[in-house]
Amino acid sequence: MNTANITTGEGKAGFMLSRAIHSKALELGINKKEVARRLGLSYVYFVALANGTRTWDALNKKILRSVATFLGVPLVQVLIWAETLEKEDFIFQQGLDDRLEIVLRQIKADPFWCLVAPSSKDWAKAPADTRLFAALLYERVSGKDLIDKAQCFELVDAEKEGAHDCH
Repeated sequence: MNTANITTGEGKAGFMLSRAIHSKALELGINKKEVARRLGLSYVYFVALANGTRTWDALNKKILRSVATFLGVPLVQVLIWAETLEKEDFIFQQGLDDRLEIVLRQIKADPFWCLVAPSSKDWAKAPADTRLFAALLYERVSGKDLIDKAQCFELVDAEKEGAHDCH
């Protein structure tokens, strides 16, 4: 049995996955050739993955699923160990227009503001900076946090390119 040196790519992307596979191989008492066979990989390619000369993120989902099955872990854990996921992959980013539509619905649902809320048609016709201004004012008076400030100001700055006249 030759499992002693499955992982030599310490510090390289996917090292944690290589280490997990190595540990599982030791637990099962199988060698690298058997691991490669069970994962559906050639021996040479598996060794390249394990030592970090090839990257795990290049593998297709079918192979990654076989790795997950071999390890007895969810696919997402394999993707994390392979370092194919980034923290941004776990965050849903809505566009500013979508957020502004949500604000309009909030205004229309607010008993105090619903009578002065613009129609959806008028809201859609208004320029983005005007809708943003109204949304930010509504946030202020309602005490609700409805808009991602960094995103909206980046967008407005990009659209205006210095056209703001704030003194």
